[in-house]
Amino acid sequence: MDHILRIFRKDGRRHWPEILASLILLALYAHLNVHPWQRSPQSFLFGRSVSLKGTVTPILLLFWGFMIIRVIQSESLVGERQWWITKPYEWWKLFAAKLLFVVVVILTPLFFVQIYLLHGAGFSIFKNLGGILGTEFALSLVLFAPSFSLELFQKGWGRLS
Repeated sequence: MDHILRIFRKDGRRHWPEILASLILLALYAHLNVHPWQRSPQSFLFGRSVSLKGTVTPILLLFWGFMIIRVIQSESLVGERQWWITKPYEWWKLFAAKLLFVVVVILTPLFFVQIYLLHGAGFSIFKNLGGILGTEFALSLVLFAPSFSLELFQKGWGRLS
């Protein structure tokens, strides 16, 4: 567990600008969607009207995918530096640390934003808690599992130990 937390802290220190940008985008998403029946601010891009509310969600999802790939790519390959020779990690500890990063930095703030949006819309939080957790699970499967699996197979993390 100590290795997992050490890797997690290192990722937090190294990727704090991405974490901050993710939280700002998530706060913007929450601000724009707290009253979904109100009109979204419009801007013009190349002569076309573009809704800010409609663009924040795809940007947020793409940024999360980008951040996950950056966090996974930040680990050097086996044998590239002396660190791996002197302190080898087992592959599952490295995977658990990266998964912990995704849960703490992306899924936990998203969970609280979803609760905030439910409360702002006047819905019962406890009745919809199963739906929120199902959404979190589906998001982790659809968006984050492919990122993890592609990176794991590309780097060959199964051969770390």
